[in-house]
Amino acid sequence: MNLSNNTIGILPNRIGDLTELTSLNLVGNQILSIPSRIGDLIKLESLILNNNDIEVVPKRIGDLISLKYLYLDTNQISVIPKRFGELTNLITLRLDNNLLPSIPTGITDLKNLQELNISNNVIEILPNRIGNITELNSLNIAGNQISSIPSGIGDLAKLKSLVLNNNEIEVVPKRIGDLKSLNYLYLNNNQIDLIPKNFEKLVEVIELNLKNNSLEYYPPQIGKMVSLKKLYLSENPIESNIPDSYYDLDLEVFEHP
Repeated sequence: MNLSNNTIGILPNRIGDLTELTSLNLVGNQILSIPSRIGDLIKLESLILNNNDIEVVPKRIGDLISLKYLYLDTNQISVIPKRFGELTNLITLRLDNNLLPSIPTGITDLKNLQELNISNNVIEILPNRIGNITELNSLNIAGNQISSIPSGIGDLAKLKSLVLNNNEIEVVPKRIGDLKSLNYLYLNNNQIDLIPKNFEKLVEVIELNLKNNSLEYYPPQIGKMVSLKKLYLSENPIESNIPDSYYDLDLEVFEHP
């Protein structure tokens, strides 16, 4: 059912009567809250509620056992119920552009989650248990207030895209080198001054963005990232010469100081 881009302000509790629904699209309305009877829609596979004014997510959302796609981005959500962890079939979860101060505990129990976007919130700590979501192939936590990356990130062996730009990151853990499937890594607009040696193990990375950090020299490890096509190092206080190994890379884009 598609009721997107209207002026709906209230989602009635009787929405729970539509027990055969598999898809519900209410994007772009003026909804303030989700009724508890949403939990009766046990056949629902796709729930799209982005671009509303939602502040509270009911506990009964955990009853949506068939749900695969959940879009709650661009709302006013600051708290997520722990029962989120019961959405075991969830593949895609978008919570970007909300008011979340932390990564909700339940999210790290979503063993089948493949795409998580929680960018542009006010998150300060990325928990080590993020490594529990082992099916993730895309993780976007850009635009928060994170100062460090936990070592558990290295357990995300299937991750292809890691987006951490526009945070307050100072240190990159050695275990980032365990992300053997990674193709895209965005660490621009942080406070990074040192790259770990294990960076050289990221041989599948195609695009690396370290623009606007605190690097004072060209990391030699980058010269061993043989799949690299796009490299962004501009707006760093680098004074050293470009390593010879960089010229062996088949770069299409190379932005540097």
